[in-house]
Amino acid sequence: MPTLKVNDLEMFYSEHGDGPPLVALHAATADSVLMGWLVSPLKELGFNVITPDLRGHGKTANPAADLHLPRLVDDLLEFLFRL
Repeated sequence: MPTLKVNDLEMFYSEHGDGPPLVALHAATADSVLMGWLVSPLKELGFNVITPDLRGHGKTANPAADLHLPRLVDDLLEFLFRL
């Protein structure tokens, strides 16, 4: 799984397919692996499906003392910018 340096962490993500990028986000308490049910249909539609593990989920650590929504949003914006 590749990573991107996002703020104070390395964010893990995977890519599936070719074509226009589409970012699929997992719910709280889940990780990108659980997005597998959605990846195949979107890939078949011609998208490059990108599934990141958000801060504190899956293979992405949480070096901060909290897991507040503003921090998660900031991480996601930086991830999209760097992607």
